[in-house]
Amino acid sequence: MSNIEPTQEQSQVPRERRIGKFHVRWDVVEDYATMSRVIAIMGFVPVRVEALFAQRAFLYEGFSDKFYEVSDFDIIPEYDVAIINTVLDDGEAELKVTVERKE
Repeated sequence: MSNIEPTQEQSQVPRERRIGKFHVRWDVVEDYATMSRVIAIMGFVPVRVEALFAQRAFLYEGFSDKFYEVSDFDIIPEYDVAIINTVLDDGEAELKVTVERKE
């Protein structure tokens, strides 16, 4: 379940104008099932992924309906992406993803 639904104004903006970047820890990316679900929840289309070995993280850049519009020649904004994987009482796993633009 996602709590990052785009606003009406965001959904009117073409996807190629909603570009952003975010970091993900190495251990999260190694869990392929979780990372693929995160990308699906975000509706994220990666155009660049960089391994940051010193930080033990990956830098993702791409398009998502969850990002705000970027004008031509703007710097690509960075987002904080929080991934919370919870096991419910019935044993089912629930994945929540929040996306907030860094100022």
